[in-house]
Amino acid sequence: MAFRFEEGGIRPLHSHLNSQVSYVAEGTFDVTVDGETVRLGPGSSFVRRAAPRSWVVAVTEGILIDTFNPRRDDFLETQ
Repeated sequence: MAFRFEEGGIRPLHSHLNSQVSYVAEGTFDVTVDGETVRLGPGSSFVRRAAPRSWVVAVTEGILIDTFNPRRDDFLETQ
């Protein structure tokens, strides 16, 4: 799933039971997982296991490509 962010866009603090791998296709993001924040740019990725709280802030306009295991059927229904 591709998610486009405007500069300053936020994916609010959340938690889910799916493992997640995210790839930064464009832009710069501050990513917080389990209270630790890292700044990631194009070509970077991060992995989060199921359950921890996380959030993302777009430092610049950008695109994240996310994959989930098991898949997120709630996202499939909105696309």
